[in-house]
Amino acid sequence: MADLPTGTVTFLFTDIEGSTRLLHERGREAYRMLLDEHRRLLRAAFEAANGVEIDTQGDAFFVAFPRARMAVAAAAAAQRELAALGEVKVRMGIHTGEAELADGRYVGLAVVRAQRICSAARGGQVLLSTTTRDVVEDDLPAGVRLRELGRIRLKDLERRELLFQLDIDGLPTSFPRRKAAPQGRRWWLTALAVAAVAALALGSAALISRQDGSPSGLTRVDVNAVGVIDAERNALVDQVTVGLRPTRIAAEPHGLWVVNEGDGTVSRVNAQTLAVTRTISTPGSTLDVAASADAVWVVGQQRRGNAGKGTALVYRIAPADALVTNTTVIPSLALQGIIVTNVATVGQSVWVSGGLEVVRLRPATGAIAEPPVWEGGASDLAADQSSLWIAQGAEDEVDAGRATRIDEATGTVTVTVPVGNGTPHVALGYGAAWIGIEGSVKRLDATSGVTMATIPIDGIVSDITVGADAVWAADSSNGTVLRIDPKTNEVVETIRLGNRPDGIAALDGKVYVTVY
Repeated sequence: MADLPTGTVTFLFTDIEGSTRLLHERGREAYRMLLDEHRRLLRAAFEAANGVEIDTQGDAFFVAFPRARMAVAAAAAAQRELAALGEVKVRMGIHTGEAELADGRYVGLAVVRAQRICSAARGGQVLLSTTTRDVVEDDLPAGVRLRELGRIRLKDLERRELLFQLDIDGLPTSFPRRKAAPQGRRWWLTALAVAAVAALALGSAALISRQDGSPSGLTRVDVNAVGVIDAERNALVDQVTVGLRPTRIAAEPHGLWVVNEGDGTVSRVNAQTLAVTRTISTPGSTLDVAASADAVWVVGQQRRGNAGKGTALVYRIAPADALVTNTTVIPSLALQGIIVTNVATVGQSVWVSGGLEVVRLRPATGAIAEPPVWEGGASDLAADQSSLWIAQGAEDEVDAGRATRIDEATGTVTVTVPVGNGTPHVALGYGAAWIGIEGSVKRLDATSGVTMATIPIDGIVSDITVGADAVWAADSSNGTVLRIDPKTNEVVETIRLGNRPDGIAALDGKVYVTVY
């Protein structure tokens, strides 16, 4: 990799709109060739404008430029080339800010803002922050102009962002307004970046406070911690500090396992003492975890520069001694257009999602069982003894997210149900598939997929679990955990965390929620 620009840097993010739909329309081989050509065109445009490719996965790029004008020129050139290609619609977001480096990687609010701006764009559209506009408005490349779009709310950022569109001669300039929906867990959002957002939102106040009248006195869960909720009292009772930016969490008889995306580790937590008894490092980013009595399965994304770039690594861990017993490499083809990599397990069945397919692993060895059980993206997986449920997010506002049931014995799809816009998460229990999404939790019959209830909520579900005599949903937009009574299909309790939750799990009458 070339030397990283320092000081004031302009960040450019890109990804393909409707990549999963394009895959199904074109077929795997034709889509792969189209994706390769898309990459070639973008890299040529970036290189010509002195851009440094920071990282790429699937259909997404993260590029840094020493000057804002170079980023704008690269975006315009790339969109012209893509328009000639005709079949790929790429959204782009550009922001200029002070570069922060940690361990040779960019971190901080500037990175977060650039990615969120990209998420707000439509295919073929280039959006710029006000900062970038201020730098380039008197030095624009030939054939491009700026158009003010107004203020738009971006995920994770408190204030609305005034955005500008790059109008490129000869290309479309009219795009539907896009709501910046929650995205899957992306490799470039490091712990320091997201923690910076949380810190600004909360100010410099202490993150732990206690007050009289609360059952335990605990009224806020610290950042980079796991909060403990007593299901009998519906109250926070304790917390345990883990690694940087804890996200996914899984429970098994020996305790809890927490993914720390920010530092690429997995923490093992003793549920009785709330002590971190083991921290396991992985050679790449760590994304998801699932557990059974026999094994713990951790999925990570191998970092750029390692052998086998673009692969997922699946680790099998013996829960009793926390030792890695097997490592499975999932090829790059499984990760094209990656949204999120995740894992689900029950008994002797293990499934891993890699963005464009779901594969089944042989639990004893971790070897991939062919063929894939599902070809398509997945935002979450859940499994029981008879079925695998796959949640798939909407790619734009005209599509709906979906939940698909696959029969465990035959590996065939039995039902697909639309569940609404956003990024759905799924849990199984009480004879139902519970789908948490923006604005609601849906209860689907676990066999037929028929919607049995729609429970409205004023928030966005980041994870959902079943246990401790209830259904529990982590609401990332309001910093709460919702308790849903499966008998009445109503939210009966709201537990406030004071910070943003991500993952949630239940074990022995307690509910555990990660906070970042």
